[in-house]
Amino acid sequence: MTLPEEITDPSLQFLLASVRRAKEQHCILIYSMYDLESQVFDALRDVGFTAYGVGPFLGGDLRSRSPSPELSRELNKCMRWLDAKPPCSVIYIALGTMVKLDPAELQSMARGLEDCKRPFLWVIPQSSIKDLPEGFQQRTIEQDCGHIVPWAPQRDVLRHRSVAVFISHCGWNSILESMWEGVPIVACPFFAEQRSNARWIVQRWRIGLEMERGDDGSFTREAVREVLQTLLSHELGSQIRERASRMKDVIQSGVKHGGSSHQSLINFLGRLRLAAE
Repeated sequence: MTLPEEITDPSLQFLLASVRRAKEQHCILIYSMYDLESQVFDALRDVGFTAYGVGPFLGGDLRSRSPSPELSRELNKCMRWLDAKPPCSVIYIALGTMVKLDPAELQSMARGLEDCKRPFLWVIPQSSIKDLPEGFQQRTIEQDCGHIVPWAPQRDVLRHRSVAVFISHCGWNSILESMWEGVPIVACPFFAEQRSNARWIVQRWRIGLEMERGDDGSFTREAVREVLQTLLSHELGSQIRERASRMKDVIQSGVKHGGSSHQSLINFLGRLRLAAE
């Protein structure tokens, strides 16, 4: 019998080893909250862990933090472009700093986006620009249908009124940021815990859909087009957007006074005080 790839992934094995070491600790802090993963926290408690879900800490505003001049220019450029787009119209694509699409997938993503005929903001490493379809960049500029950048102020982008959906690699920080703003997710995981995160997005929370992939793990132009059309134009997409909006309320309430994350942090600090006495 062949084990699923995510079980044999070396990164997951490293994570499992870390979990085993965590059992030896006095307690552990988890950057999550009970409201999101109650079954996980209950299971940890049942096997002897003392775990506190704290976070997410996302209440601030990036623009109030005096970023560098270079980041300020990129931020302002992205925001001006988004400001000119209708509400809930833009597809935002950012696959993390460790993922680089191969040329075939990059072209599939580009052509699928063109097929959707929706505005998009796409974060692409500078080294990958050369692999885009011939004339793609020029068409996006001439038609003002897309904005390609090497970096974007993700939290500010996700909270912008024009953003409708987020194509994400399913890194945990990106998931939390998207849920915090109530933005539905197209899950496009690549390695390690990203695959299990994608399952939670699609099957547990039901706030997104997963990009369909072939037997070789790659996705096609048709897969990009179909998943986006479903989220943006079909009844299933409307239901997902509604659940994403409710999730925003859940996660933001959890960090307020009396919320599960706020209370968990208070309990942890109380445990520290007792240990220090």
